[in-house]
Amino acid sequence: MSEASPAEHFGQRALRLIHQMLQLDDDNTLWHDDGFSWWPGEVPVRFRWRAPTVGDGLPVWRLSAEVHAVRGVDPASPQLDAYLLMTGTVLNQFATVVEDGTLKLRSLVYALPEGGTSVLAHLAYRAAFMVRVAEQTIPGTLKLLGGGGPFGIGGPKVIRSSHPVAGRRREPATELDVLVDSALQLGSSPSPLDSRPDLGAAMVALRQAGCDKVAGPPEAEGLDDVQGFNVVIETKHATSLLELRLDEANPNVGQGLLAVLRVRFPQGHLHGDAHRLARELNDAEWRANKPLHVQGAWSANATGADVAYSAFYPNVLHHPALGREVALDGLRRVRWVFDRFGYDEPFSREGPYVSLLLGRSEATGMEA
Repeated sequence: MSEASPAEHFGQRALRLIHQMLQLDDDNTLWHDDGFSWWPGEVPVRFRWRAPTVGDGLPVWRLSAEVHAVRGVDPASPQLDAYLLMTGTVLNQFATVVEDGTLKLRSLVYALPEGGTSVLAHLAYRAAFMVRVAEQTIPGTLKLLGGGGPFGIGGPKVIRSSHPVAGRRREPATELDVLVDSALQLGSSPSPLDSRPDLGAAMVALRQAGCDKVAGPPEAEGLDDVQGFNVVIETKHATSLLELRLDEANPNVGQGLLAVLRVRFPQGHLHGDAHRLARELNDAEWRANKPLHVQGAWSANATGADVAYSAFYPNVLHHPALGREVALDGLRRVRWVFDRFGYDEPFSREGPYVSLLLGRSEATGMEA
Protein backbone atom coordinates (compact mmCIF):
# COMPACT_ATOMS: atom_id res chain seq x y z
CA MET A 1 0.00 0.00 0.00
CA SER A 2 1.11 3.57 -0.58
CA GLU A 3 1.87 5.95 2.25
CA ALA A 4 -1.06 7.26 4.24
CA SER A 5 -3.05 10.05 2.62
CA PRO A 6 -3.66 13.25 4.61
CA ALA A 7 -7.39 12.67 3.99
CA GLU A 8 -7.36 9.34 5.86
CA HIS A 9 -9.34 9.34 9.07
CA PHE A 10 -8.19 8.08 12.46
CA GLY A 11 -9.43 4.50 12.01
CA GLN A 12 -7.64 4.04 8.70
CA ARG A 13 -4.41 5.52 10.05
CA ALA A 14 -4.55 3.36 13.17
CA LEU A 15 -4.99 0.09 11.28
CA ARG A 16 -2.31 1.02 8.77
CA LEU A 17 0.01 1.59 11.72
CA ILE A 18 -0.86 -1.87 13.10
CA HIS A 19 -0.07 -3.36 9.70
CA GLN A 20 3.36 -1.70 9.83
CA MET A 21 3.88 -2.53 13.52
CA LEU A 22 3.36 -6.25 12.88
CA GLN A 23 5.50 -6.12 9.72
CA LEU A 24 2.74 -7.77 7.70
CA ASP A 25 3.38 -8.37 4.02
CA ASP A 26 1.14 -6.87 1.34
CA ASP A 27 1.04 -10.11 -0.66
CA ASN A 28 -1.08 -11.78 2.01
CA THR A 29 -3.09 -8.69 2.93
CA LEU A 30 -6.54 -7.89 1.57
CA TRP A 31 -7.69 -4.32 2.26
CA HIS A 32 -11.38 -3.57 2.85
CA ASP A 33 -13.38 -0.38 3.24
CA ASP A 34 -13.29 -0.83 7.02
CA GLY A 35 -9.85 -2.39 7.53
CA PHE A 36 -7.92 -5.39 6.25
CA SER A 37 -7.62 -9.17 6.45
CA TRP A 38 -4.32 -11.01 6.70
CA TRP A 39 -3.52 -14.69 6.21
CA PRO A 40 -0.77 -15.73 8.64
CA GLY A 41 -1.23 -19.48 8.15
CA GLU A 42 -3.98 -21.83 9.26
CA VAL A 43 -6.62 -19.18 10.06
CA PRO A 44 -7.19 -15.63 8.78
CA VAL A 45 -7.32 -12.59 11.07
CA ARG A 46 -9.34 -9.49 10.26
CA PHE A 47 -8.75 -5.98 11.64
CA ARG A 48 -11.57 -3.43 11.48
CA TRP A 49 -12.33 0.13 12.46
CA ARG A 50 -15.71 1.53 13.44
CA ALA A 51 -16.27 5.28 13.42
CA PRO A 52 -18.15 7.15 16.17
CA THR A 53 -21.90 7.28 15.62
CA VAL A 54 -23.96 10.45 15.52
CA GLY A 55 -24.99 11.47 19.03
CA ASP A 56 -22.15 9.71 20.87
CA GLY A 57 -21.15 11.57 24.02
CA LEU A 58 -17.50 10.88 23.17
CA PRO A 59 -15.87 10.58 19.71
CA VAL A 60 -15.08 6.92 20.35
CA TRP A 61 -13.37 4.93 17.58
CA ARG A 62 -13.57 1.15 17.99
CA LEU A 63 -10.69 -0.93 16.60
CA SER A 64 -11.03 -4.71 16.54
CA ALA A 65 -9.33 -7.97 15.60
CA GLU A 66 -11.24 -11.15 14.82
CA VAL A 67 -10.13 -14.70 14.07
CA HIS A 68 -12.57 -17.13 12.42
CA ALA A 69 -11.61 -20.55 13.76
CA VAL A 70 -14.32 -23.20 13.23
CA ARG A 71 -17.49 -23.31 11.14
CA GLY A 72 -20.55 -25.52 11.41
CA VAL A 73 -20.95 -24.97 15.17
CA ASP A 74 -24.38 -25.52 16.72
CA PRO A 75 -25.07 -22.50 18.99
CA ALA A 76 -27.48 -24.62 21.06
CA SER A 77 -24.92 -27.37 21.71
CA PRO A 78 -24.27 -28.04 25.43
CA GLN A 79 -20.63 -28.70 24.48
CA LEU A 80 -20.43 -25.08 23.36
CA ASP A 81 -21.24 -23.89 26.90
CA ALA A 82 -18.34 -26.00 28.20
CA TYR A 83 -16.00 -24.55 25.60
CA LEU A 84 -17.06 -20.94 26.28
CA LEU A 85 -16.72 -21.47 30.02
CA MET A 86 -13.17 -22.70 29.51
CA THR A 87 -12.09 -19.82 27.29
CA GLY A 88 -13.87 -17.23 29.41
CA THR A 89 -12.37 -18.22 32.75
CA VAL A 90 -8.91 -19.50 31.80
CA LEU A 91 -7.66 -17.51 28.84
CA ASN A 92 -9.24 -14.18 29.87
CA GLN A 93 -7.72 -12.44 26.87
CA PHE A 94 -10.47 -12.33 24.26
CA ALA A 95 -14.15 -13.00 23.73
CA THR A 96 -15.35 -16.18 22.03
CA VAL A 97 -18.68 -16.05 20.19
CA VAL A 98 -20.65 -18.02 17.62
CA GLU A 99 -22.25 -16.14 14.72
CA ASP A 100 -23.96 -17.82 11.78
CA GLY A 101 -22.49 -21.14 12.88
CA THR A 102 -18.92 -19.80 12.97
CA LEU A 103 -16.78 -19.83 16.12
CA LYS A 104 -14.92 -16.52 16.32
CA LEU A 105 -12.27 -15.10 18.65
CA ARG A 106 -12.54 -11.35 19.17
CA SER A 107 -10.78 -8.47 20.84
CA LEU A 108 -11.67 -4.79 20.69
CA VAL A 109 -10.26 -1.51 21.97
CA TYR A 110 -11.64 2.01 21.89
CA ALA A 111 -9.62 5.12 21.23
CA LEU A 112 -10.08 8.88 21.17
CA PRO A 113 -8.17 10.57 18.31
CA GLU A 114 -6.63 13.10 20.70
CA GLY A 115 -5.50 10.21 22.90
CA GLY A 116 -3.12 8.91 20.25
CA THR A 117 -2.54 5.29 19.32
CA SER A 118 -1.29 3.86 22.62
CA VAL A 119 -4.05 1.22 22.61
CA LEU A 120 -2.73 -0.33 19.39
CA ALA A 121 -0.17 -2.43 21.28
CA HIS A 122 -3.06 -4.12 23.13
CA LEU A 123 -4.88 -4.95 19.91
CA ALA A 124 -1.74 -6.15 18.12
CA TYR A 125 -0.78 -8.44 21.01
CA ARG A 126 -4.26 -9.93 21.34
CA ALA A 127 -4.50 -10.54 17.61
CA ALA A 128 -1.21 -12.43 17.74
CA PHE A 129 -2.37 -14.36 20.81
CA MET A 130 -5.72 -15.27 19.21
CA VAL A 131 -4.01 -16.60 16.09
CA ARG A 132 -1.68 -18.77 18.17
CA VAL A 133 -4.50 -20.06 20.39
CA ALA A 134 -6.73 -20.84 17.42
CA GLU A 135 -4.03 -22.79 15.60
CA GLN A 136 -2.90 -24.70 18.70
CA THR A 137 -6.35 -25.58 20.03
CA ILE A 138 -8.27 -26.38 16.82
CA PRO A 139 -7.91 -30.20 17.17
CA GLY A 140 -9.16 -30.14 20.76
CA THR A 141 -11.90 -27.65 19.88
CA LEU A 142 -13.19 -29.87 17.09
CA LYS A 143 -13.21 -32.89 19.37
CA LEU A 144 -15.00 -31.03 22.16
CA LEU A 145 -17.65 -29.64 19.80
CA GLY A 146 -18.25 -32.98 18.12
CA GLY A 147 -16.36 -32.40 14.87
CA GLY A 148 -13.45 -34.12 13.20
CA GLY A 149 -15.43 -37.18 12.14
CA PRO A 150 -14.26 -39.77 9.59
CA PHE A 151 -12.85 -38.08 6.49
CA GLY A 152 -13.95 -34.72 7.90
CA ILE A 153 -17.61 -35.42 7.09
CA GLY A 154 -20.24 -33.85 9.33
CA GLY A 155 -19.94 -31.59 12.36
CA PRO A 156 -17.75 -28.52 12.85
CA LYS A 157 -14.84 -27.96 10.46
CA VAL A 158 -11.70 -25.84 10.55
CA ILE A 159 -11.82 -22.64 8.53
CA ARG A 160 -8.86 -22.97 6.20
CA SER A 161 -9.16 -20.14 3.73
CA SER A 162 -6.56 -18.78 1.34
CA HIS A 163 -6.05 -15.21 0.22
CA PRO A 164 -8.59 -14.73 -2.59
CA VAL A 165 -5.99 -13.08 -4.80
CA ALA A 166 -2.63 -14.48 -3.75
CA GLY A 167 -4.16 -17.93 -3.26
CA ARG A 168 -1.59 -19.02 -0.72
CA ARG A 169 -0.75 -18.89 2.96
CA ARG A 170 2.56 -18.23 4.63
CA GLU A 171 4.20 -18.64 8.00
CA PRO A 172 3.18 -16.02 10.59
CA ALA A 173 5.17 -12.78 10.53
CA THR A 174 8.14 -12.76 12.86
CA GLU A 175 6.73 -9.85 14.83
CA LEU A 176 3.47 -11.73 15.40
CA ASP A 177 5.34 -14.51 17.19
CA VAL A 178 7.61 -12.05 18.99
CA LEU A 179 4.64 -10.41 20.72
CA VAL A 180 3.40 -13.66 22.25
CA ASP A 181 6.90 -14.94 23.04
CA SER A 182 7.70 -11.65 24.77
CA ALA A 183 4.58 -12.02 26.91
CA LEU A 184 5.65 -15.53 27.89
CA GLN A 185 9.16 -14.37 28.76
CA LEU A 186 8.09 -11.30 30.74
CA GLY A 187 5.43 -13.33 32.53
CA SER A 188 8.01 -15.57 34.17
CA SER A 189 8.58 -12.92 36.86
CA PRO A 190 6.65 -9.97 38.36
CA SER A 191 6.06 -6.89 36.27
CA PRO A 192 9.07 -4.51 36.39
CA LEU A 193 8.67 -1.65 38.86
CA ASP A 194 8.85 1.06 36.19
CA SER A 195 5.85 -0.40 34.32
CA ARG A 196 3.85 -2.08 37.09
CA PRO A 197 0.18 -0.97 37.11
CA ASP A 198 -0.40 1.50 39.94
CA LEU A 199 -3.28 -0.12 41.81
CA GLY A 200 -3.02 2.48 44.57
CA ALA A 201 -3.94 5.17 42.05
CA ALA A 202 -6.76 2.92 40.82
CA MET A 203 -8.20 2.74 44.36
CA VAL A 204 -8.09 6.52 44.65
CA ALA A 205 -9.86 6.93 41.28
CA LEU A 206 -12.64 4.56 42.36
CA ARG A 207 -13.20 6.48 45.59
CA GLN A 208 -13.30 9.75 43.65
CA ALA A 209 -15.90 8.17 41.36
CA GLY A 210 -18.20 7.64 44.33
CA CYS A 211 -17.27 4.07 45.31
CA ASP A 212 -16.80 4.01 49.08
CA LYS A 213 -16.56 0.23 49.55
CA VAL A 214 -12.99 -0.25 48.32
CA ALA A 215 -11.12 -2.97 50.21
CA GLY A 216 -7.35 -2.87 49.90
CA PRO A 217 -4.24 -2.82 52.12
CA PRO A 218 -4.46 -1.18 55.56
CA GLU A 219 -3.90 2.57 55.51
CA ALA A 220 -0.67 2.07 57.46
CA GLU A 221 0.81 0.16 54.55
CA GLY A 222 0.16 2.97 52.10
CA LEU A 223 -0.79 2.74 48.42
CA ASP A 224 2.65 2.63 46.83
CA ASP A 225 2.80 -1.09 46.09
CA VAL A 226 -0.74 -2.49 46.13
CA GLN A 227 -0.88 -6.05 44.80
CA GLY A 228 -4.65 -6.34 44.73
CA PHE A 229 -7.95 -4.91 45.92
CA ASN A 230 -11.69 -5.18 45.38
CA VAL A 231 -14.62 -2.81 45.37
CA VAL A 232 -18.26 -3.68 46.08
CA ILE A 233 -20.92 -1.83 44.07
CA GLU A 234 -24.32 -2.42 45.64
CA THR A 235 -27.70 -1.27 44.35
CA LYS A 236 -31.24 -2.56 44.66
CA HIS A 237 -30.76 -4.33 41.31
CA ALA A 238 -27.53 -6.28 41.76
CA THR A 239 -24.38 -6.68 43.77
CA SER A 240 -21.22 -6.25 41.73
CA LEU A 241 -17.68 -7.03 42.85
CA LEU A 242 -14.77 -5.61 40.87
CA GLU A 243 -11.42 -7.20 41.71
CA LEU A 244 -7.95 -6.34 40.40
CA ARG A 245 -4.95 -8.54 41.22
CA LEU A 246 -1.28 -8.59 40.30
CA ASP A 247 -0.44 -11.79 42.19
CA GLU A 248 -2.48 -14.38 40.27
CA ALA A 249 -0.68 -15.83 37.24
CA ASN A 250 -2.39 -16.78 33.99
CA PRO A 251 -1.73 -20.43 33.00
CA ASN A 252 -0.89 -19.35 29.45
CA VAL A 253 1.40 -16.33 29.79
CA GLY A 254 2.39 -16.18 33.45
CA GLN A 255 2.11 -13.06 35.59
CA GLY A 256 0.09 -9.98 34.79
CA LEU A 257 -2.95 -7.99 35.86
CA LEU A 258 -6.20 -9.93 36.30
CA ALA A 259 -9.45 -7.96 36.39
CA VAL A 260 -12.71 -9.70 37.28
CA LEU A 261 -16.14 -8.09 37.49
CA ARG A 262 -18.74 -10.37 39.10
CA VAL A 263 -22.41 -9.46 38.88
CA ARG A 264 -25.07 -11.24 40.93
CA PHE A 265 -28.70 -10.31 40.38
CA PRO A 266 -31.09 -10.90 43.31
CA GLN A 267 -34.02 -13.27 42.96
CA GLY A 268 -36.49 -11.96 40.42
CA HIS A 269 -33.87 -9.91 38.57
CA LEU A 270 -31.75 -12.62 36.93
CA HIS A 271 -32.40 -12.17 33.24
CA GLY A 272 -32.73 -15.76 32.10
CA ASP A 273 -30.12 -18.50 32.08
CA ALA A 274 -26.71 -17.15 33.08
CA HIS A 275 -24.87 -19.05 30.32
CA ARG A 276 -27.14 -17.50 27.70
CA LEU A 277 -26.89 -14.12 29.41
CA ALA A 278 -23.09 -14.25 29.23
CA ARG A 279 -23.26 -14.96 25.49
CA GLU A 280 -25.76 -12.15 24.98
CA LEU A 281 -23.55 -9.70 26.89
CA ASN A 282 -20.48 -10.65 24.83
CA ASP A 283 -22.43 -10.06 21.64
CA ALA A 284 -24.04 -6.84 22.88
CA GLU A 285 -20.70 -5.32 23.92
CA TRP A 286 -19.34 -6.02 20.46
CA ARG A 287 -22.25 -4.15 18.88
CA ALA A 288 -22.46 -1.31 21.39
CA ASN A 289 -21.20 2.18 20.65
CA LYS A 290 -19.90 2.71 24.16
CA PRO A 291 -16.33 3.22 25.41
CA LEU A 292 -15.79 -0.40 26.47
CA HIS A 293 -12.56 -2.32 25.94
CA VAL A 294 -13.59 -5.88 25.01
CA GLN A 295 -10.31 -7.50 26.03
CA GLY A 296 -11.79 -10.38 27.97
CA ALA A 297 -15.12 -12.19 28.10
CA TRP A 298 -18.36 -12.59 29.99
CA SER A 299 -18.90 -16.08 31.35
CA ALA A 300 -21.14 -17.96 33.79
CA ASN A 301 -19.97 -20.25 36.54
CA ALA A 302 -20.93 -23.92 36.77
CA THR A 303 -24.08 -23.28 38.79
CA GLY A 304 -25.31 -20.54 36.50
CA ALA A 305 -26.02 -18.19 39.42
CA ASP A 306 -23.70 -15.33 38.44
CA VAL A 307 -22.15 -13.76 35.39
CA ALA A 308 -18.61 -12.40 35.42
CA TYR A 309 -16.42 -10.42 33.06
CA SER A 310 -12.74 -11.32 33.31
CA ALA A 311 -9.77 -9.90 31.44
CA PHE A 312 -6.04 -10.53 31.76
CA TYR A 313 -3.34 -8.01 30.87
CA PRO A 314 0.10 -9.69 30.56
CA ASN A 315 3.25 -7.96 31.75
CA VAL A 316 4.16 -7.08 28.17
CA LEU A 317 1.24 -4.59 28.11
CA HIS A 318 1.87 -3.02 31.51
CA HIS A 319 2.35 0.66 32.29
CA PRO A 320 1.68 2.54 35.56
CA ALA A 321 -1.67 4.05 34.46
CA LEU A 322 -3.08 0.67 33.38
CA GLY A 323 -4.55 -0.12 36.80
CA ARG A 324 -6.58 3.08 36.86
CA GLU A 325 -7.74 2.58 33.27
CA VAL A 326 -8.90 -0.99 33.95
CA ALA A 327 -10.66 0.02 37.17
CA LEU A 328 -12.63 2.81 35.49
CA ASP A 329 -13.40 0.49 32.58
CA GLY A 330 -14.97 -1.88 35.13
CA LEU A 331 -17.27 0.89 36.32
CA ARG A 332 -18.22 1.74 32.75
CA ARG A 333 -19.12 -1.91 32.22
CA VAL A 334 -21.33 -2.01 35.32
CA ARG A 335 -23.10 1.13 34.15
CA TRP A 336 -23.52 -0.32 30.66
CA VAL A 337 -25.06 -3.55 32.01
CA PHE A 338 -27.52 -1.64 34.18
CA ASP A 339 -28.43 0.69 31.32
CA ARG A 340 -29.04 -2.32 29.09
CA PHE A 341 -31.64 -3.67 31.51
CA GLY A 342 -33.24 -0.27 32.08
CA TYR A 343 -32.05 0.10 35.67
CA ASP A 344 -31.52 3.32 37.58
CA GLU A 345 -28.23 5.18 37.88
CA PRO A 346 -25.88 2.91 39.90
CA PHE A 347 -23.23 5.52 40.65
CA SER A 348 -23.00 8.63 42.71
CA ARG A 349 -23.43 11.77 40.63
CA GLU A 350 -20.53 13.41 42.45
CA GLY A 351 -16.81 13.13 41.85
CA PRO A 352 -14.44 14.25 39.07
CA TYR A 353 -14.74 11.07 37.01
CA VAL A 354 -18.51 10.73 36.87
CA SER A 355 -18.86 12.34 33.42
CA LEU A 356 -16.21 10.02 32.03
CA LEU A 357 -18.00 7.00 33.48
CA LEU A 358 -21.33 8.04 32.04
CA GLY A 359 -19.94 8.87 28.59
CA ARG A 360 -21.06 12.49 28.72
CA SER A 361 -19.68 14.96 26.22
CA GLU A 362 -18.12 17.18 28.89
CA ALA A 363 -15.73 14.29 29.65
CA THR A 364 -14.03 14.65 26.26
CA GLY A 365 -11.24 16.80 27.61
CA MET A 366 -10.58 14.65 30.64
CA GLU A 367 -7.55 12.49 31.07
CA ALA A 368 -8.27 8.97 29.78
